[in-house]
Amino acid sequence: MMPTNAYSQWLRDLVERPGPFYDSLYSLMCHTKFRYTVPNDNNRAEDGVALRRRFEEETSIKLPYLGECCVFEFMIGVAIRMNETMYDHENPDQVSDWFWEIMENVGLHLCTDEDIYEYGVVDCVTLMDVLMDRKYSKDGFGGGLFPIDLSHTDQRDVEVWYQMMEYLSKHK
Repeated sequence: MMPTNAYSQWLRDLVERPGPFYDSLYSLMCHTKFRYTVPNDNNRAEDGVALRRRFEEETSIKLPYLGECCVFEFMIGVAIRMNETMYDHENPDQVSDWFWEIMENVGLHLCTDEDIYEYGVVDCVTLMDVLMDRKYSKDGFGGGLFPIDLSHTDQRDVEVWYQMMEYLSKHK
């Protein structure tokens, strides 16, 4: 089920930054159910669903049942976990920065409204499929959230949490 307009806008406000428009991508990500194949990645899906409770607490707006986690919620949930893990007291809210870093890693940053209108949504859907079906290379390059140079493990078999922890330990 598509999130309500108020909830959808609230999600966008968490991660939006100046620059190209991504309305079509955000909508597509909201309409795409997040799926996972590695055990315990359901925890990251739960982080996405938890955003609904946070929205209700912050706005006092009750959401209807929205079903399972969507890709947009998943990606924001991961960015929030990254922000919490790498918390910076001088710059405490870097959720948007983390979100766009993983969007670039996956390649979704290229799906601006202009590009979607020109080329269609197929490429954006393909990028989400590569991420969720783990069709990226074993080091995470080519569509993974956390590409890692010289990783000794096949990132396609590692749950998102541990990918994130290795990525953060090597990149920040």
